[in-house]
Amino acid sequence: MEYNYRDCNNELMVKLLGKLTLELPQLEVDLQEQLKIKRVIEETLYEYEVTSKETALVTSDLDEKINYFLATKKLEGLAPATLKGYNYNLRKLQRYFHKPISTITTPDIKMFMYAESESKNPAGMNTFMTSIRLFFKWLQNEEFIVKDPCSSIKPVKEPKSQKPHLTEEQVEMLRDCMLSRRDRAILEFFLSTGCRVGEVGNVKVKDIDFQNKTLLVIGKGNKERRVYFTERCKRAIINYLKEREEKGIVSKYLFCSSKAPKNRKINTEPYKKLDNRGYQVIVDKMQKMANIEMRITPHIFRHTFATNALKSGMRPEIIQEILGHSDVGITLKVYAKLAQTEVEYSYRKLVS
Repeated sequence: MEYNYRDCNNELMVKLLGKLTLELPQLEVDLQEQLKIKRVIEETLYEYEVTSKETALVTSDLDEKINYFLATKKLEGLAPATLKGYNYNLRKLQRYFHKPISTITTPDIKMFMYAESESKNPAGMNTFMTSIRLFFKWLQNEEFIVKDPCSSIKPVKEPKSQKPHLTEEQVEMLRDCMLSRRDRAILEFFLSTGCRVGEVGNVKVKDIDFQNKTLLVIGKGNKERRVYFTERCKRAIINYLKEREEKGIVSKYLFCSSKAPKNRKINTEPYKKLDNRGYQVIVDKMQKMANIEMRITPHIFRHTFATNALKSGMRPEIIQEILGHSDVGITLKVYAKLAQTEVEYSYRKLVS
């Protein structure tokens, strides 16, 4: 940050003049005399570049502390995608503030949030602030700061709404589409496991236990959990892997691209695993083929699985384990808001 010496010189001149007239009333100078003194001070300071002791405050240590924070979290095993998100958000913090971390206050953070809220809805704002809150909490725990400026700031209130999910009819419309064997296997895998898209992308063929129709996945925080799949899903995967073998498509990952890249590196698999963008492209194609108006994302399959599990009577604690939520309260908060018609149906069925 460039320092403005001219402003500092002017500030010193005003302060000196004020001190002389207030502290030394015996001088009894009038306005004309004050202007003369001002001119003498200006001439004296002309050859100097005055700096204030407060200039140290313009030196930010955010870059150093952010790098340290990210390195620590990487050692703790945070997923690369999570670290990438933290880095993106914290660099915004770094660009906003040009002073030491220890001088950032709660009002400062509120002004920062206000600036960011221009381009984010309440849910997006709360997600964005998660990494900021963790960062300042970590700074306090590591004793880089005395007080966490985010500790008294409450999350932005979000409008209450039910998570979107597919109806039974919409699921059947997707199944009726002329999907490729790979895409049909992807559809059934999402619907029957409730996995996150990032978890599906890392599943390897060797991870699948076809006999027991189960597998272990690595979720958030590198936590391993067991998920299950249906007989329909099993048949779809077997048909897909058989077709892959016939076409000579080789990959250790369960779902991969159907075409090998032209310019691949030596000693790398010819067929890449699908990334998040790849899955979204496939789901977009499914939606278009089924002529479903609602925008479908891979995560909506997860909502659909959880909602159907709750409606069928599965205990929230079991759904929590399958979904990989750290707290059953999260499961209930996110998925237990069933439509009023479902509540009434359950009441009429169970209460006579």
